[in-house]
Formats: sequence, structure tokens, C-alpha cells
Amino acid sequence: MNSHKVFESRIRLVKKCQPDLMLISLEERFCEFAGVYHLQVGSNRIAGYRIRLILFSDFRCEPIVRLLEEYFPFKVDRHIYPNGDCCICIWHHWVIFNGYGIEEFLQRAVRDFFISQIYFDENGSYLFDWDHGLTGIYKAYSQILLVPNRSSRVMRRLRKLVNGEVPSNRVSKWQAAEMLEKLNSLQGQAEGEKVR
Repeated sequence: MNSHKVFESRIRLVKKCQPDLMLISLEERFCEFAGVYHLQVGSNRIAGYRIRLILFSDFRCEPIVRLLEEYFPFKVDRHIYPNGDCCICIWHHWVIFNGYGIEEFLQRAVRDFFISQIYFDENGSYLFDWDHGLTGIYKAYSQILLVPNRSSRVMRRLRKLVNGEVPSNRVSKWQAAEMLEKLNSLQGQAEGEKVR
């Protein structure tokens, strides 16, 4: 399939809401933009950040937002990895409550990320924040699944969804499988770190 056709509407939406992000690469599996992300609150531009934005042909994959300059410390506690990749949101939580739209992601999730970074610099706390790692993901997933925020309850509900034992009007079988895979992967990483 023609890569441009796969990305055509998303390229148009990125250009519409962030005109200074330029398409720099268009491949079969992803497209990449680079340029200045303009942070707007209402109609006022309050800051600009040089970023890369990577979108995948599989719209279910989380977009990557990477800072190209160290406007904020590149630290996990600041939701920015050493390579500049930003932890914008807990993707499954975002998608369940907001959908996959790139325009909404750029205008709300990415905007809120930068606003929260500015707020942290001035106040030492975040406006919009999840706990890090498994703790934050379990909390987000418990909200999605409408179960208590306990790892055993979240895991049990996800397994039942994957196995078709319980219905859900929020989470499809494949979403539940992705969520379960993410938790298992992170749990494995956490256990590997304990062994070291």
C-alpha cells in the first residue's frame, strides 16, 4: 500500500494544528515530523519546543514525541527519558477516554505535558501527573476497567477479558491483550532490576 495514502489524513491534521512541524520522513510503517511545537493556551502562544513526532501506520501505536533540546531535565522523574522521548500519557488510558485522533493528542495530551513541565519548574509539582512505572499504569488501568486499584484485581480482569469470560463496553479483547502484555513486560523488567 502507498505510504502516503496511509498517513494522508494524519499529515494534514498535524500541519493544521502544528504548522511548524515539517514532514521529514515517510516510510511504510511510520512518518516523522520535526520542527517547533507551539504551546498555546487559548489563542496565546506561550512557548515553543523543538521536537520530533513519529506516527505509526498502525494507529493503535503510541506516537513518539522526542525533545530535540533539553528545555527540561531529561530524567524519568520529569517524564522525559535520557534520549529525549517524552512520557506524554498512559496510552491505553488516553485512547479509552479520548480516542486515537492525532489532533486531540497534540492539542491536549502534548499541550498538557508541556504545561505541566512549566508548572513543575515554577512550583515543584505537576498539574497532570501519574505515578511512574507499574504503580501509575495499574492506577490508570483500574480506572479503565472499573476495578479497585490493586494489581491482582487489574490482572484478573484483563485475563478474563482476553479469555472472553466477561464483557466490557470499554475495552476490546485485543486492547485487553495489549494492556496485559504491557503489564507483564513491565513486571518482568521490574523483577530483572531487583535481581541485579
